[in-house]
Amino acid sequence: MLFVCLGNKMRSRTGEDIFKGHPRLDVASAGTIDWSTVVLCDAHVLWADTVFVMEKTMEQFIRTRFPAAAKGKRIVCLDIPDRYQRGNPQLIQILKSKVCPILGIPKSEIPDIGVTERLFDDYAKTLKVREGSIWDRGYYSVVAGNVSGDVG
Repeated sequence: MLFVCLGNKMRSRTGEDIFKGHPRLDVASAGTIDWSTVVLCDAHVLWADTVFVMEKTMEQFIRTRFPAAAKGKRIVCLDIPDRYQRGNPQLIQILKSKVCPILGIPKSEIPDIGVTERLFDDYAKTLKVREGSIWDRGYYSVVAGNVSGDVG
């Protein structure tokens, strides 16, 4: 599935972040404008079984810009305004409450992990940070909790 927003920096990236760990899902995200982190192209639309757009104008953009790729494609508008930061706990809950029923996946199968913590976990794995160091997950979870609004 593909999440699409304007700049692929906040909403669609959060969707990708929280759903990408599910074993039955292949997830990506893209944006509709030229300065997007990942710029949407017809290959993205062709690849996705379902395209989740944050606003109705994005569905119209896809159907107009990539008519062949969008033909018969399931495009679902989530109606999520551009007022959330990446990993915002409220955004995570909104995405889960709107996407999970469409996919037939219980919300409990999608973690409430804060994106800040997940990004650090990915970074720590890259660096192979030793357990017990000041930057291990236990310490950083507290810091991430203060940043992202998650407690624990």
